[in-house]
Amino acid sequence: MAEEFKIIHRDSEQSVRLTFNGVFEGRQVVWNAHIKTLYACYLEQTAAMTDNKQVQKLRQFIDIGFCNGEYQVNIGLNLTQIDEPAIKRAIIMMRKYKRLHLGRHEYGEAIQFDVETG
Repeated sequence: MAEEFKIIHRDSEQSVRLTFNGVFEGRQVVWNAHIKTLYACYLEQTAAMTDNKQVQKLRQFIDIGFCNGEYQVNIGLNLTQIDEPAIKRAIIMMRKYKRLHLGRHEYGEAIQFDVETG
């Protein structure tokens, strides 16, 4: 197999942007992916809120979109960091999930975060 994935930018230990090949709706596609921890997602949402004391629950997710002729996927994982094994597992998950469609797919138990503890 050719290069499994290409990192475009590593935002932090908790967030990485990359591309990889896969199949979507029976067609070969190149995924433009952003994989991040749920905690990184929580921090992004909290920064956008006016009331930072609000407690949030987040579930792992795959969010697929199509923009400007490109497939975009945001993946939120309940991990402490996004390292190479986590990237490879996320790619395998995307390649094996046969019922993917545009939109958000949530799975697993909801993880609770709050401003005080993260």
